[in-house]
Amino acid sequence: MKQDTNVKRRFYERFQVEDVINFFSGQLLQAKSSDGAQVFLQSIKITRRPLPNGYQEAFRRLQHPYLAPILDLIEEENELLLVHPPFAGDPLPLTVNKERAMDPEVAVRIVGKCFKTLRDLERLPLPLSATLDPKNILLNGHKPLILFYYMKDPKTPRFDEKWRELLYYLLTGQAPMGGLKQCEAELERRKIPSRVAKLALMSLDRKHPYADVLHAVESYIDAKAGNQGSGLSRKNAASKKTKRKGVVTTVTIAAAALVLVTLAVSQWKPEESY
Repeated sequence: MKQDTNVKRRFYERFQVEDVINFFSGQLLQAKSSDGAQVFLQSIKITRRPLPNGYQEAFRRLQHPYLAPILDLIEEENELLLVHPPFAGDPLPLTVNKERAMDPEVAVRIVGKCFKTLRDLERLPLPLSATLDPKNILLNGHKPLILFYYMKDPKTPRFDEKWRELLYYLLTGQAPMGGLKQCEAELERRKIPSRVAKLALMSLDRKHPYADVLHAVESYIDAKAGNQGSGLSRKNAASKKTKRKGVVTTVTIAAAALVLVTLAVSQWKPEESY
């Protein structure tokens, strides 16, 4: 990281820049708005013209759980400037390392969130992408936050392959070394469950495109969620069976219970899933 003191841009008229920090994957400016509010400014190089109609409003409405919120967007001559409020999180390399790898089930869910975020970025009116290098991901509990992203250029497509290593990194705390056989041996040494290890090796295998790996990760997560739901259903069924053994056969009490159950069912509404 280093400060850049030679930056001259029009947005300086709106913000007082306190620090300019250069990362390997982009530039983050710590600044204050005219009313004294603390903000962070992210620069995205414009690689295509013309920009699509309505893209600015789409960015301002973007409320994504795994991307920094966007307060405003400023179009400069050769770049877009995203205005972020302060956000929290620890850089992934400070959270996961060789001595402290991530729980396999948590790792798969975090990878699924990051993969879906890349897909969501591509679907914006102005298609974007991001590197899933661990240094570009903050972690707040089990919630990832992808920090820097870039504009996709249809003329010279830039395809970042760091997504392939993310699951392996979370499981082992290190980047893959050697070929697939060496990676498989390391996963076995760490006693990673076979289905999760297969997902990590599939990601590393360049024969499998991103879409196939994303589908495999989502299928694993959905299957796990279904199994947990079945377990809850069996538990509820056993509970109901136990309750039936103790039912009072008095007609008056049974009728009253039926009224209460009917009322409860009529008022029940399913919770909104994420």
